Amino acid sequence: MQGLEVVVVRLASTVVSTVARSALRPPPGAGLVERVLEGTVTAGQMLNMRDAESVALLPRLPQLTELNLIGDHGIPPVVLRHSALQFLGLAHNDVVGDLSPLRGLPHLKQLSLNRCPGVTDLSPLSGMPLTHVYLYDFAEGFSLAPLADLPDLRHLVFNFAAAETRLDELSFAPRLTGVRFFHRACATKLSGLDALTSLTSLTVNERHQWRDFLAAGVFSTLETLHILDVPHIDLADLVPHQGLAQVMLRKVEHVEHLAALAELPELSTVEFWGCGPLVLTPLAPLQHLDITLYDCFEVLGADLFPADRLHVE
Repeated sequence: MQGLEVVVVRLASTVVSTVARSALRPPPGAGLVERVLEGTVTAGQMLNMRDAESVALLPRLPQLTELNLIGDHGIPPVVLRHSALQFLGLAHNDVVGDLSPLRGLPHLKQLSLNRCPGVTDLSPLSGMPLTHVYLYDFAEGFSLAPLADLPDLRHLVFNFAAAETRLDELSFAPRLTGVRFFHRACATKLSGLDALTSLTSLTVNERHQWRDFLAAGVFSTLETLHILDVPHIDLADLVPHQGLAQVMLRKVEHVEHLAALAELPELSTVEFWGCGPLVLTPLAPLQHLDITLYDCFEVLGADLFPADRLHVE
């Protein structure tokens, strides 16, 4: 049984970190496999399953609520009988096509589809109580319009050029609380962003989405903002968003007015990925603020931070 993995998952930000990998040989003294099979370590954790032998274990995991199924399994009946599932991921699955069997999972709240080329239509999901949908590597021009028939949908992540090229073409967009664009989805224009008055989490990519974001003004109580691949950012532009608690910048070449972050009273976390040069000196006195640097260069003022407030990866 080579395909069972136990992972801890923070679904809201889709950050996954592996805490244990097992070939179903219990490590000395740990008894991990036995505890997994008894369902005692599955609360709040996800299982990655890659082979049929692992999938067959599901009836022995009654407490499992989060499952990521990897490979050409379709949607096995044993999965459809696991009514406790709240999160289901289908990845690298060339067999699955019709999604209507998922309607038999009454508690399913979050669905991730990653490289499932046989899925050509999302309308079979109509009426399901899904709150989060993650869509990866669909063909260019794939339509997101059927998601309008998910009344509880609040968080959408996708990474392809959808048929709908503008945010205001998605009739369900105003009820979203989180939107994240990656890769080819960066071409999506954020027209109508100001209509998303309940938005708390947003990813902005490239210059044109950044311009759309600025043009929208203050339209919601935004708490988390990720800014990716925008060459120049003036952080003073964030000051009107007084509810911001987390800000992440990736591959921003010129970052101006870091001192403006002191004017965001709720801000607790700032991450810089591949940014530089950076002068962190104005942020050192902000005792409530934690800084993380990933592959940054020409960083000045880092020596002014205590170790528990500055993390270098």
